[in-house]
Amino acid sequence: MLRGSIFTGVAMSVMAVLRPVHAQNASLTLEPNGTCVDPGQQLVVTVSMTLAPIDVCVGQFFLAYDADALDFVGMVPAPGTPFTLPFGPTVNESSGTIDYAFAPPFGSCNGATPGPADIALITFDVIGPCSAAVRFRDSDPPAKLASSVPQTIFPELVDLSYVRVDDGELSAMVCPANIMVNLEIGRPGAVASWSDPADGCGVVPPGAVCDPPSGSIFPVGTTSVGCHVDGPCGEASCMFDVEVVPPAGPPYIVHGLGREGETRPFTGYVDPRSESSNGVDWNMGIDEIELLFSEPVRALGGGPWDVTSFMVHTTGGRAPTIVEVDSSANPLVVIRFDPDTPPPLQEWTTVVAQVEDLTGDPMVAGANMGPGVGEPDRVDFAFLPGNVDGNGQVQPVDLIRFRQLYAGAVPAMGVVADYVDMNRGGTVAPTDLIRMRQLLAGTAPATRVWLVVSMNHSQP
Repeated sequence: MLRGSIFTGVAMSVMAVLRPVHAQNASLTLEPNGTCVDPGQQLVVTVSMTLAPIDVCVGQFFLAYDADALDFVGMVPAPGTPFTLPFGPTVNESSGTIDYAFAPPFGSCNGATPGPADIALITFDVIGPCSAAVRFRDSDPPAKLASSVPQTIFPELVDLSYVRVDDGELSAMVCPANIMVNLEIGRPGAVASWSDPADGCGVVPPGAVCDPPSGSIFPVGTTSVGCHVDGPCGEASCMFDVEVVPPAGPPYIVHGLGREGETRPFTGYVDPRSESSNGVDWNMGIDEIELLFSEPVRALGGGPWDVTSFMVHTTGGRAPTIVEVDSSANPLVVIRFDPDTPPPLQEWTTVVAQVEDLTGDPMVAGANMGPGVGEPDRVDFAFLPGNVDGNGQVQPVDLIRFRQLYAGAVPAMGVVADYVDMNRGGTVAPTDLIRMRQLLAGTAPATRVWLVVSMNHSQP
């Protein structure tokens, strides 16, 4: 506990409490009561122990204080203490540390006591602002109490225990300032961090709490953060804002390399995998695409997501039908097609996004700009079984390229499985080489001989 009063000369006293935990241990803590002292007065700290489980003969403890706000005057055994033979104290006024050891008179343990007992008085002149503090500090060797058995009791040091000094005008709390952070391209939110809030004396107590906590990911826009402290100078709460600013300009599709977490398949990708599971039906193909936008997006007008947020075109044949839009990982949006209407063979399929960012800024409509160009609002992909190198024509060299990708001898743009998982089973296996040969030769489950077959149209 902490006891204190303010008057000219002796301003306040604080008690360090020794608490028994079990028969062989006791705790030594410094607990504040929130009393504050103005500059120009004196601060007197009383270090005490309460009842211990056995007699205490000797001991030692180590303190730290704010040397910019407190000027050490002196330290003496407390009146009436049985520990009248101090060994020290050792004071470093530049670093603000005090080391103190004590024992009964004449160095014997005849005056040992289980307490309670005051141990020492420490006097400071208050010269600085409210940032001043007196606390126990970690040390090596540690603080301890020793009995006459002899039996040593090691106290539990509580590091953030304070005696506070006021500068005259005490505020309730020092709250973090408002924070503004820019959103990185393709991210759902941004990380914001801050120092834990301080109490009215500028100290961060152990119980400082903010919700959401520092280091959280915040969405685009403004999020209010609530903080609470319960420290030496009082209990208080405050609020501040974290604003995540999206990239300037309208949103756009981030055309990456077709890897996991990027736009997949990448624009210009030709799917070389199997077209049929039974040798008759064209019932296999790309069943979903992942579009990575520059920032989180939503349906036009701010309404709920639906399939009308995307249009699908093809250079020929029946366009695949969108049955689901999954925006749970926004700005990575997954578009799923009806398995009964896969992308048409030997044709290019284009998916066009019609969305806006969270501030209502719509995506700019682009146009078909040809091969090698990543248009801001669309992705082009094709379907030609056996065309592993993606040049628009199935040739013998595609078997060589398959082997190279399968063995890891050459790098793939995107995910290797998108080139060599021929049966679309989700794993790459030796049977995929058999399926590749079946595609080239037209052996079931291939529906035809795909060797020397070409795309019907160039990339739009």
